[in-house]
Amino acid sequence: MLREALAVRDRQYYGHDADKQDDYTWRRCYSKKKEPSPMLSPIWISEELQPWPEKSSVKFKTIGALYSEFIALSESGDLYQWRWSDAEPYKSETENVYHPKTVSLNIVERVELISANFIRCSVVTETNRVATWMDEQLGYIGAKLEHSCCAFNEFISDSITKIYVCSLYTVVKTDSNNIYWWGVLPFDQRRFLWDKFRTKTKKPFKVVATDINVGAQVIMKKCPMYQSGSIGFTCSNGVPKVGQLLNSVWTFTDVCRMKIININTNSGVDKSQAAGNNLNAHGITPDKDLPKSTAMPSTGSSKNGQSFSNSKESTDRIDMPPPPSPASSTCSDTGSVTSHKRTKRATTKEDSNAPQEGRKDEELWEVKDVVFVEDKRGPVGKVLKVDGA
Repeated sequence: MLREALAVRDRQYYGHDADKQDDYTWRRCYSKKKEPSPMLSPIWISEELQPWPEKSSVKFKTIGALYSEFIALSESGDLYQWRWSDAEPYKSETENVYHPKTVSLNIVERVELISANFIRCSVVTETNRVATWMDEQLGYIGAKLEHSCCAFNEFISDSITKIYVCSLYTVVKTDSNNIYWWGVLPFDQRRFLWDKFRTKTKKPFKVVATDINVGAQVIMKKCPMYQSGSIGFTCSNGVPKVGQLLNSVWTFTDVCRMKIININTNSGVDKSQAAGNNLNAHGITPDKDLPKSTAMPSTGSSKNGQSFSNSKESTDRIDMPPPPSPASSTCSDTGSVTSHKRTKRATTKEDSNAPQEGRKDEELWEVKDVVFVEDKRGPVGKVLKVDGA
């Protein structure tokens, strides 16, 4: 009986193959709906090899990649750049310069180590000097997190042996197994410091009268973590984006409503030339898709705008019924007056698309995914009078 029970159980789990009853072959029965779909690899490797143009004799010992560029380190210690959007590697009129950051970051020595990760890249020279640059997709915001080739005191007597980079910071290991890092604090550390600061500010403290005088500048004690107008970037969706905060953030659970800022890069040379003087001091291209309500009216309006406004006025006049006659007995009747309601005007295509066009450059970001580089401070007041003084 036990054997028959086990056989029945096996039939339920595996199923019996009727075509092969002689050798009693058993197979597992999978439901087609439960079969996991094959995962396609996001990495595609071409079978065609492409040699490095104009300098096939160069040999690379280390390679790296950012969002906008491919980086290679040759055996002679030179940096090379090949942007993903360019047909050829970077070329410079200066001799032995194959990467634009070599000049801007003053990397004049032989590079020994390099590490890159998405938007951040750091190098170590033969004299233990280090330099860091960010991906060009971040524009002037990323430039605030860069530093030129410099020597730290910790690396003078303790040489760097390994270097690692993530999107926020750089980590190096020395000969004596010491670990050093620099860059932007991770989100958990930033939250810990902010909670510590908030706890400290909640404690009662004694205000000294001499600390506040007429003419002193003061700010509110209770203020949001990030003020509206602060500028930051995110890499959560796989694309580096820079945005300006449109709402104040008070807690780490709030959602940031960001206005996307289009950073001008070298990839759009033709666009930047067409823009001309429309670039501001930060290199930001003005957004062409601003809401119609925020656009300032020009002195000479187009004919299309006039025809559209005239059509709206004519539609309103048609929908409005004529006023009742003064001699009519229903003139004083409130019910009859309210019965002549204006019919609902059909929304045109331009009206229905206006809110969407105005908001398509806005996104919602999680606070933990945003790194604020330019923090706008709250309103600052000036003391005019002190009671009892």
